[in-house]
Amino acid sequence: MDNNSKFSTIRNAFGVAPDTSTITGIGSYTSFWLDGDESASSAHLAQACLQMATTLQQAILATEVDLEKTGPTDEVLADPTIRCVEAYERLKEVVLDMAAAVKEEDRVLTKELLEELNEAADFLAEAQGDLEAWLTEEVLRCPRCGGEEADPCPQCGLELLIPDPQGGMGIREQSVLLPQEYGQVLDAYVAVRNGEQTLSVLIRRLPLIEKALAKHATLINASLQAEPGNQILNDTKATLTNIQRGIQTIRETLQTRRMTDLQDGWLQIYQNAAKLEELRLELLEDMGGEEGKVRAAQERAAARNQDSVSFGGPPV
Repeated sequence: MDNNSKFSTIRNAFGVAPDTSTITGIGSYTSFWLDGDESASSAHLAQACLQMATTLQQAILATEVDLEKTGPTDEVLADPTIRCVEAYERLKEVVLDMAAAVKEEDRVLTKELLEELNEAADFLAEAQGDLEAWLTEEVLRCPRCGGEEADPCPQCGLELLIPDPQGGMGIREQSVLLPQEYGQVLDAYVAVRNGEQTLSVLIRRLPLIEKALAKHATLINASLQAEPGNQILNDTKATLTNIQRGIQTIRETLQTRRMTDLQDGWLQIYQNAAKLEELRLELLEDMGGEEGKVRAAQERAAARNQDSVSFGGPPV
């Protein structure tokens, strides 16, 4: 379960005053307003409170959707998650009341609400601290419910993994067309990350890429015998090796059970697969004559027209 994505909206709302897009900033700005500071505008403070209420509501809905998708959640994870939702709801009530009080220039009520805001923010920080501790503890857990009773999880049927405290590393989207087998592996990888599929399913799909790599390596090695000094061919061989290393990192996750290893392995596969595709086009230009140059240009243009990564291109 990706808790980093669940709670990043509000976690990022603890910043430096007087940035009124944050809880801390609203608190500091409110203090300035209560002290009669001329730089503190009633209209600005009221609007900031209303905007924060919208942010909090979005966080509430996102968390509830995540919990609904996950289904039954282990108590150790469910407790701080529920407390976070409760804190969001209380903070939302307070900032809405504060917006109304500020509009009425009611400083007595606003001061009381500021104390309630700080108490609710402390409650949220404590719940988030418990979530952070859950994520950073070196314990095997079910990627779906967070349980650690048995491996695989008796409730979800998933193999246990050690969560990634950073919440996962993003893959930078780019215009690239990769062979279909990479898409099948990516689907399994995402399903494991989301707690929708067990790790072994991903492991069983890795030979799809390995089979394609072996065919490509045979062609490259044969070409290198004729042109051992060809830089593109040598770069291609090195890139194929790097993809194989990424595959091995994922396969070793069956032993390490670390989500970070799983992510690192996929990232290495992805980055080098994109590089391999570019090298393939360079070889097409280098060895395919005028026709090869035209085809390479057409394929690059097609890739640029893609919104992001897509699959189903020429076989590796």
